[in-house]
Amino acid sequence: MRIAYFDDAGTSSEEQEPFAVVGGVLIHGDREWRAIEADMKHIIEQQVPQSLQANFYFHATHLFSDHGSFKQLITPEQRFQILRESLALSLNSGYR
Repeated sequence: MRIAYFDDAGTSSEEQEPFAVVGGVLIHGDREWRAIEADMKHIIEQQVPQSLQANFYFHATHLFSDHGSFKQLITPEQRFQILRESLALSLNSGYR
C-alpha cells in the first residue's frame, strides 16, 4: 500500500497569488510509516516546547508564517529548524 499526501498553495486568486505551488510525499505505507512517524516524533520532542507537544502537528504554513498558536512560544529559528529537519527526512531517508 502507498500513502500519498499532496498540498498546494497559490490557488486563491491570480492577483494575490500569481503562481501555484504543489508539493507531495509518497511512502510505502506497509514498510515506511512507522519509521517516519518515529522520526517526526523525535523532531517534536527535540524542537517543540513541551507545552505544545501534545497537540502539535506539522503544517508548513503555520510554521513558516508564525501562526498565532506559536507566537511567543517558538522562535523563528526553531520553526525553521522544524521545517528543515522534516524536509531532510525525505532527502536523507533510509526508509527505502
